[in-house]
Amino acid sequence: IVLKQSQENPLATLFPEKLMDENSHVVAALPSLLTDSSDDTIEKYIIRHIAQTNFVMSILLYQAIEMFQKYVPFSINELDFLIENNKIIPENRFHIIKKGLYVALSDNDFYTAAHILLPQVEHIFRYLVQLCGDNITFRDKNGTETYKPLSELLSSKKFLECYDEDIIFTFDIILNQTLGGNLRNLVAHGLLEPSNDKYLSIFICLLIKFLYLYSSDHFQIITKLSDRDKTVN
Repeated sequence: IVLKQSQENPLATLFPEKLMDENSHVVAALPSLLTDSSDDTIEKYIIRHIAQTNFVMSILLYQAIEMFQKYVPFSINELDFLIENNKIIPENRFHIIKKGLYVALSDNDFYTAAHILLPQVEHIFRYLVQLCGDNITFRDKNGTETYKPLSELLSSKKFLECYDEDIIFTFDIILNQTLGGNLRNLVAHGLLEPSNDKYLSIFICLLIKFLYLYSSDHFQIITKLSDRDKTVN
């Protein structure tokens, strides 16, 4: 899509572009696609295209969660099916992840939920990369061992061999890319503004989907929904 649009409308990618945050700080730069068509530059345009598309998606997901809150009152324990015994959540993190999702879904407070969940999601990825057989730390010349940053975890070849590349790429855009949501870095440095909720609903829904795929009740739920749909039809 990016390459097709650049061919149909060359002026759209002819000039370099600087992207600014809501405080008018330059956070990323896009070179001209005409003078620089490297894989790295094309990937930047792809990320920006997806980020712009996600703006509409975030509104739809936010409205869907509002409808859920209005018509489906629930208690925190009803999230057990998603969290307890989930194969990708370290056992000692069940409670805090469940608490973060409950804050998002019951109180519509994505901002607070993000501060709870984003560090935990990074920990989940670190846990999964290790399960896939890759190192999660590196040593400097002094022998000091340091945890790898999220960007390196998400680009682990062994990790990408084990998990869906599209899902990981989406998490990377939302959590790590300055041309995308960059939520992880904004929260880590206290820069995420309460008004900046463009990506928060996407993050919450993507996390629910990711956890759901590895829920112990996943197969039973899919079977029940399939049987229900057959009965309705």
